[in-house]
This record gives sequence, structure tokens and C-alpha cells, in this order.
Amino acid sequence: MGEKIKSRFEEDSISLPAGSVYMIRHNMAPLNGKVSLHYHDHYEAFFAVSGDILYNVEGYTYRMEPGHLLLIPPYRLHQPCIHSGHCSERIALRFSQELPEKLNGKDHNIQWSGTENLPVQQYCLEEPQRQEMKTLLQKLLCEDKGNAYGKETVIHALLTCFFVLLARAKLQQGKAKPEKSEMTATVREMAEYIEKNYKNPVTSRQLEKQFLKNYSQLSKEFKEEVGGSPYQYLLLKRLLNAEKLLKEGIPPRTAAEESGFSDYSNFFRQFRTMYGCAPREYYKKS
Repeated sequence: MGEKIKSRFEEDSISLPAGSVYMIRHNMAPLNGKVSLHYHDHYEAFFAVSGDILYNVEGYTYRMEPGHLLLIPPYRLHQPCIHSGHCSERIALRFSQELPEKLNGKDHNIQWSGTENLPVQQYCLEEPQRQEMKTLLQKLLCEDKGNAYGKETVIHALLTCFFVLLARAKLQQGKAKPEKSEMTATVREMAEYIEKNYKNPVTSRQLEKQFLKNYSQLSKEFKEEVGGSPYQYLLLKRLLNAEKLLKEGIPPRTAAEESGFSDYSNFFRQFRTMYGCAPREYYKKS
């Protein structure tokens, strides 16, 4: 398994821009498979305004219809995938873990802190909540782009209302279950195997022995359903864990070893390709 990640994520993709606690984007273009498998170190709320999109999050498939909102916790590998060639209007709000409690205190009925076991949440909003959420996010987009008097105050109020609406939706419908995953049993089991073993050596020969197929076939099936090869998925899991450890103050060599990298020079190369800087630079900045 000697594949490489061809290019690093966009500069603001993994983390929010320096000094920012949120980012909001509006998009109507067809997906056409343009978005690769990725993750963030913060939350992403994905709201479907129109159209029909499938969203893959670590082995589960969520059907996003108008009025659906998907809340993805930090460090979850995910990827929107094309469901039809038609345009799908959507709004993505990304925000730091600290923002909800900073704005609303702890009275919001959603656990935000911690990243290991927080579930992905899907909310199927009905009227009038659907229109409220759409209007709120459109106002936030407008304020974010403009420079009118009182901009920061209005944004503060809109973000506060967003978390209140989210909490009310949770109280009304509870935890929604994802649409049944379209992944085959082999691909699902392979993803779970990598999740459990990424800190240990994982080779193509091991995968062949574990799943009784040659690696080329396994890789083809995995890439078709997950959005990347088994090696790319394994590498992302290792880099994701190493990045978290560096942020926690763990030295680069230790972070590499505890994330499954047996060769530090390989870790250094892959990390710099992904994040645009050396592990020690990232460690010092964190």
C-alpha cells in the first residue's frame, strides 16, 4: 500500500481561519464527485435547502432532503456524494466546539465537548422550523458578507438563535437514525478494521488475508463506496490522530508512533503534504 495523498486539503478546510469561530458558505453547484473524503477539527452543520444529496460519514449514508440538517462532530471523515445531476442548494455552517457554550451556556440540550463518542445527528425539520432555519441561515450569510453597522452584534444574535433552534429540534424529534448505509458488508467491515487497527501495522497482505480477496479488488470496492482507497483512509486516520496529539502538546515523534507511523520520515513527508508545514511547526503553533 504505497499510494500517496495527491494534494493537501484547502488551507481552511481542516481548521477554521485564524481568529474565526465560525464560517458559513452557500452553494448551488452540482457536486459531480468534486469533494474528496475529508474532516474538520470543528463542527459542521449541513442544511439542505433544495435538491437531494447523499452524505457519507464514516460508513453511514444520510439522505439529505429539503429541510434536513446534518450535524457532524469534529474529526469525522465525511464526503457529500452526488445523488443526481441536478443542482442542490445547501448551506454549510462550520463552528468551533467552544462557540455553543460560549453563546448559550450549558442550557442547549446538546453535548458539544469531547470528540470521541459524539454521534452524528440528523434533523428532519418540518414547518415552521424548516423556514425558520432557512431564514436564519440566509440572514447570517447576508451579515457575514456585509459590513453594516452592528454586524458583530447581529451575528452573535443569529448564532445564538441557531443553537436554540437546534436544541428545540432535538427535543422534538430525538436522535434520528441514518438511512441504511449502501455500503457492502466487506467495505463496512474493512472500514471498521482500519478504525480499530490504524495504530498498528496494516498491510495489503493483511487485508487480503482478512477479507479473502486480492488487494486490487478490495481497493476498487472501497474507493467506489468510501471515496478513497483503503490506504488513503488508513493514512487519513493516522494523520488525524497525530494532528490531535500535536494539539494536545504531544511531541512530533511520539505523536507519530502513537498514530501508527513506524517511519518518522514518512510521517514528516505525509504531514507536510497534508497540512503545509512540518509537524514541529504545527506542534509549536498549537
